Amino acid sequence: MAVEPLLHGIDHGFVLPTLDAALLAGRALGLQRTVTALGRPVDVEVHDVAVLRIPNVVGGQIDWSDLKYANLPEKERANTDLRIGDVLFVRTNGNPEYIGRCATFDGGRQASYASYLIRARLDQNLLPTFVVNHFNHERYRPMMVRAGRTTAGNYNLSTQGLGALPVILPPSPIQSAFAQQAQHVEATARALDAAADKADAMAAALSASIFEDARRDSSPQ
Repeated sequence: MAVEPLLHGIDHGFVLPTLDAALLAGRALGLQRTVTALGRPVDVEVHDVAVLRIPNVVGGQIDWSDLKYANLPEKERANTDLRIGDVLFVRTNGNPEYIGRCATFDGGRQASYASYLIRARLDQNLLPTFVVNHFNHERYRPMMVRAGRTTAGNYNLSTQGLGALPVILPPSPIQSAFAQQAQHVEATARALDAAADKADAMAAALSASIFEDARRDSSPQ
């Protein structure tokens, strides 16, 4: 089996295994696609359950800025309820590069998920941060795309297709080390974004001040 480092930035020697040596995703991820009819989610928060959709699964995280809501019967709510640590995969999209995109549910609020997402409830031996980075990694993405099928212009990734993909299973200490490093990188990125936003705001304020001073200086006395 060829040794192929899967994720950059960590020195542990876990590898991307061949199909006959890998744990299959279906055994480790506890995949479930919702098959109940959630109805058409609405824009206003008149119902108490947010329904997560494709736009909410971005960058390995849940984006809570564009929510839709639904009034779910108790059975449907139980079938589609999300728990902290669940991973949501994009099941269908017109762009093949979007299928299989995934994010960890962080428990920001009670939520369910729409039918074009697949929920994974992880085996206790897998950490969500590791799984999300595993499936979103540029070296793994081609496998996700190949597992999809085209129907009426849309690319679809079934639970069977996703479940047949190989998943590496490093020892828990390696997963934990990776998760800590990933969290550090994400925190650094957020800090840099905040600093850039602050610098942009200061530059805009300075530009406005200079413009105003120039306007006053050019006004007739």
